[in-house]
Amino acid sequence: MSARLHFRAPLALRPSGRRSAARARGRRGFSLVELMVAMMLLTVGVLGLAAVSAYAVRQDGTATRASTATLVAQSRMEWLRARRCASIASSSSPIQTNGVTESWTVTNVGTKTVTVAGTFTYKARRGQNRTIQETTTITCVP
Repeated sequence: MSARLHFRAPLALRPSGRRSAARARGRRGFSLVELMVAMMLLTVGVLGLAAVSAYAVRQDGTATRASTATLVAQSRMEWLRARRCASIASSSSPIQTNGVTESWTVTNVGTKTVTVAGTFTYKARRGQNRTIQETTTITCVP
């Protein structure tokens, strides 16, 4: 038995022409450089996606707290509107509701009108306080 040895000449020493071009097109696989570039692009994309995801989670928490404060403010104003004018009074001290500190001041504008100014404070991210101020005028029905 005789063993045949195959020797491939380096690319620079191979003859040019149609046969070598066809052979080069028929090659399969990736070079190490192409693989490393692809891995770097994939890594940058995944890291960018992770950063955007973390930012979205933070913003979602902030929006939830702001939404809760707005709902507490709206609920308190509706509660005050539903009461008779004679029983509407300013808050004596701040009240804590669902993580929102609320207080309100009642001012008599006339014999048939009352103005209520509410202040609603909640904690935003990093412990910063945010305040929502809402004012409503209530017409008294005899």
